[in-house]
Amino acid sequence: MINPRLRLLDFQRIYHQGEPMWLLRDPWQLGERQLIFPDALAQLLLFCDGTRDARQIQAALSEHLATPVPFDIITEALAQLDAAYLLVNDRSEARRPLGALLKHLEPLVGVLDDERLRTLQDRALAAAGGAHVRRLILDIGSVPFVDEQVASGLLAVVAAARLRGTEVALVGIRPEVAQALVSQGIDLEHVRTYADLEAALHRGW
Repeated sequence: MINPRLRLLDFQRIYHQGEPMWLLRDPWQLGERQLIFPDALAQLLLFCDGTRDARQIQAALSEHLATPVPFDIITEALAQLDAAYLLVNDRSEARRPLGALLKHLEPLVGVLDDERLRTLQDRALAAAGGAHVRRLILDIGSVPFVDEQVASGLLAVVAAARLRGTEVALVGIRPEVAQALVSQGIDLEHVRTYADLEAALHRGW
């Protein structure tokens, strides 16, 4: 498996036997499987951005968690993602519904620093430049906090995508995040926002 990259994906925080977990849901339901990852292992998703192979993901996750992660855990997790059609590859593209070609979703997990914001902008613009992508969804439900710098970076992505003819929606804005943005004077009046991905899709997104 070369440089695995997540495709359209919805994250939901759950608790299983008292332990925090992440439920990975496929909005397009290409397969019947739903995956549940422990909190620590779910951090692997941060590095499935198409720029790293499995060994590099292992190294990045080990550094991120400050503890060695066995390579077989990485390969097993990637195999599960692939089996559930949650990676961008020929298997998932072959099952992709026609309507999905009109949308692209960027699921964001963890802290958005300058480097990740630049990577997000590059990926978003690459998606917006696609012949079939007319709507871009940025899911920030798993971003722990959104300060003025992060919000400005997200708005820059929105503006740049619009210049390419792609509409952008932000989903997963929690009440405390919305309140913080308002207190910082950040205007989201002209940006489509939804509580979660399900709400966005229900409204025709």
